[in-house]
Amino acid sequence: EDENGLHGKAYIASKRTIDFGAVLTMNTKRALDNLDDITDACRFPLRLHNPGPKAITVRSSVVGDAAGASPTFVLSPPVQTIEPGEDGEVTVFALPRLTQEYHDKIVLCVQDNPLPVVYNVHVSGVKPALELDHKQINFERVLLELTDTKILKLRNPTRLPVAFHIHGFDNVPEVTADITSGVVEPLETQEVSFFFSSPRPMTLGKKVLHVDIADTDGRYEKQTEHLQVTGEAYDVMFDMIFPRHGDTVLDYETLRVQDERVLMCSIKNRGKYEFEYHIELDQEAVAK
Repeated sequence: EDENGLHGKAYIASKRTIDFGAVLTMNTKRALDNLDDITDACRFPLRLHNPGPKAITVRSSVVGDAAGASPTFVLSPPVQTIEPGEDGEVTVFALPRLTQEYHDKIVLCVQDNPLPVVYNVHVSGVKPALELDHKQINFERVLLELTDTKILKLRNPTRLPVAFHIHGFDNVPEVTADITSGVVEPLETQEVSFFFSSPRPMTLGKKVLHVDIADTDGRYEKQTEHLQVTGEAYDVMFDMIFPRHGDTVLDYETLRVQDERVLMCSIKNRGKYEFEYHIELDQEAVAK
C-alpha cells in the first residue's frame, strides 16, 4: 500500500479491500453498455472454487447500489452456478463518474450458506490535469544574438500520468524550448526551459503558445492552456562624430614638446536605450 495511492490496482489484505487506485472518470451509462471494452485498470477478477460434492449458486451484489442511480461498482455475472470441483469467476468493475473517492462493499452469498463473503472496494476518479506555475512568459530585454531563458513548471496534481504538448512556435520563431512534449508522472513536476533570441531588433507582442493536456491513453478530449509571450530584442546603435566630417582619425598634427592640443569627438546614441561605454588607449600603438 502506498500512502499517496500510487500503488495502482491491488488487493490490500490488511483492510480486506479491493483498491483500484486512481482511474479515469467516464460516462458510467455508456460504460455499462460496453463492459467488454473496459480497460484492465477498471476490472478485478475474483476466482471462486467449489470444493464440495454439490453444485452451488453464488449471488453477488454491491451494498451501495441504489435504484435508478448509475452504479460505480458493477459485478458480473450477478448470479452463477459452480459445479463440484469447478472454478467460477466474478469480475468487479470500477466505473467512477466524478473526480472523487468512492467506497463501497461487495457481498458474495452462497445459496443455503448463512455466512456471506464481504470485501471493501475503493476507487478514486481522476481527470487529467496539469498546473502551470504561470500563464505568461515575460522575457527580459536582450541584446541581439544574446539569449534569455525562462522556466515553466508543469505540476501533475493527479495520481495518473498526464501527457502534454507545447505548440505554436511557428508563430514565434524567436522562441524555442528544450522540451515540447512528454509525460508528467503522478504528483511530479516537469520543468520546461524557454529561450528567446533574435538577430534583429524586434518586440514580441500578443504572441501565444499553447499547452495541450491529455491522458496518456487518448481517451479524453485534450484541454489547452495558453501562454502569453512577451519580450524585446534590441541593438546598441550609435554614431562616433569626429572633428573632421567623414574622418575617423584624431589628427593632432605636429606639436612642440610640452604643447597641448585638445580635440573633441562626440558619441550620439541612435538606439532606444541608454548604454555605457569605455574608451581605452592602445598603448602599444602609441609607443610605436
